[in-house]
Amino acid sequence: ARTMWAHAYQAFLFNQGAAAACGAGDVPAALPLIGSAVDAPDESTPAGRAMRAQLRADGLDSESFRRLGVKGATREAVVTAGAFSFAHVEDGFTLDFELPS
Repeated sequence: ARTMWAHAYQAFLFNQGAAAACGAGDVPAALPLIGSAVDAPDESTPAGRAMRAQLRADGLDSESFRRLGVKGATREAVVTAGAFSFAHVEDGFTLDFELPS
């Protein structure tokens, strides 16, 4: 259960960083899933500021991930969706797509 929490928190931080970067007009090619072996970007970037601020607010750091055995990784921040379809339905629209694994 703790590992699932840590992975969910990694995704949350990734999304915080991506949102901050995109909001500042910067679309990074990749962002970290922060862990014991992968640190947040430095605070010179919008993503780094957002991720590090969230970690501070939650009282966490890379040591917190080490204790849980979560190393971290780097993931693409922008991917190309495949099998894209868009349809009008009675009460709005549907959008379907596939993302690479």
